[in-house]
Amino acid sequence: MPGNLLAIEASGQALSVALFENGRLAKDVSLSEKRLRHSETLLPAVDGLLKETGLSVGDIEAFAVTRGPGSFTSVRIALATALGLAYPEKRPVYALNTLEVLAAGIEPSAESAGPPLGERPLRLPMLDARKGEVYAALYGDDLAAEVLLRPGVGKVADWIERALEFGRPLLVFGEGARTYRQALENASERIRTLANDDSRPLARHLGRRVLQRLEAGLPCEPVAPLYLRKPEAVVHLQGKGSR
Repeated sequence: MPGNLLAIEASGQALSVALFENGRLAKDVSLSEKRLRHSETLLPAVDGLLKETGLSVGDIEAFAVTRGPGSFTSVRIALATALGLAYPEKRPVYALNTLEVLAAGIEPSAESAGPPLGERPLRLPMLDARKGEVYAALYGDDLAAEVLLRPGVGKVADWIERALEFGRPLLVFGEGARTYRQALENASERIRTLANDDSRPLARHLGRRVLQRLEAGLPCEPVAPLYLRKPEAVVHLQGKGSR
């Protein structure tokens, strides 16, 4: 278990960084400045966090980063930053997918808020993938052991149909839940949506989840982008080539 772990979450428009000392959250910072790019804000955010805690990059024993799904550019910047910071001291970098991090941030109290569902709901995090689709995954009570539907991309209605086949109510949250809230609430009375702005992946959730996996002896994921759909530039080039 690393004594000092720095977590980076920058898979979307907002970004956050968090420092864990001896397994506990010491400090975290979140930014949502839409006019600036992560290439301009991520390293200053890391530098500011380290200065506030009196540490240097060399004091960090491990790094954590989300690998997507999300913005293709943002995911690449986050991964490159984590790997670049880890390289000089040959520190380990641990990665998790954004949907698991989003699911890990939901407090137990959220499951009991609102009308009773009869039993504990399954967790269905959703990120807006544009074009009427969402990135999503379905988790049971144990995020690591019960990945009921692996991360993928598709229409909201298709995800709901597949998720309801498991016979339990659903707790749906994230950017996708905000975007498609009306459609979700009209789909079934066994669905509860969390459509507030707090329902987003954060570095503190990432760091805590990585530490839980390490403590339990569970592996993390490859330190490489998780692309569930081809980038627009690739689709455009392939379209030109087929003419």
